[in-house]
Amino acid sequence: MKSHFSISVIISTIMLIIGSCTKSKQEKVFRGYFVYGHEVQSFAQCGDKKTSYWIGNNDIEAFKLQKIYDSLSLLVPYSPIYIELKGTIDSTLESTRLAQHYNGILKIKKIEKAESLSSKNDCDDMLESYYDKTLEMSGVSCRVSSTKQGGDKQHISIKLIDKKGNSSIWTDTIDGYITDAEMADLNRDNSPEIYCFVTTPGSGSYGSIFALSSESMSYIYLVPEIPEVKGYMGHDLFQIENNYLTREFPIYRENDTNANPTGGKKKIKYKLIQGEASWLLVPER
Repeated sequence: MKSHFSISVIISTIMLIIGSCTKSKQEKVFRGYFVYGHEVQSFAQCGDKKTSYWIGNNDIEAFKLQKIYDSLSLLVPYSPIYIELKGTIDSTLESTRLAQHYNGILKIKKIEKAESLSSKNDCDDMLESYYDKTLEMSGVSCRVSSTKQGGDKQHISIKLIDKKGNSSIWTDTIDGYITDAEMADLNRDNSPEIYCFVTTPGSGSYGSIFALSSESMSYIYLVPEIPEVKGYMGHDLFQIENNYLTREFPIYRENDTNANPTGGKKKIKYKLIQGEASWLLVPER
């Protein structure tokens, strides 16, 4: 009886191990975000920001996904795309050097869907950390993308395709975040400019402009950067109106709270002029 009991225990233990392994390798459809880049190819399921998986890199489907990522991701590094794929997660495999910090390895059997991140598939509000917009004017097109860099800074990338089809990418780091971007030809030279409207975090929500000439990819400066107007405390709204850049903001009186300005609104119209060393946006007098 004793030996029979021992054999039963051993068999039960083996079955539990097999069941555990089978569960870890159970095929299912996974939905979530995929990120690919230098030493990174990770997947995180919708609704689970604490768990991420290394995408197996020794199968054909994984290579396909890498190619798809290049065509769908934003210009900024390590931005996610939305995917649905059929596969298995194996948490029992010995991790490679790059995969050792993940919760397992996801082996792809079939890619069901792959899309650029949008409001329709953004299941975990990832778009709050990103901006992406494509613009076109007078035969020139550009794509503006940005992502959080750390703290209150964002990494911005602008890909420009000129009238001859030549492409170039311009990158920088800005303080604050982009709320919108537009192309305009304020100086009417048939070479549009790129205007990114930027807001700083915090209760003041102070606005600024990040602007480039599409012809030279050189900076366009707002002069002065802070309006010389009594009662100005931020909350700027930038727009392109006809051949001007406009800036509208509330006026605060001495005892006004941040949420309740009582001094009405002020609008400034800026025109684009050629300065000694660069293009300038100056108030129209």
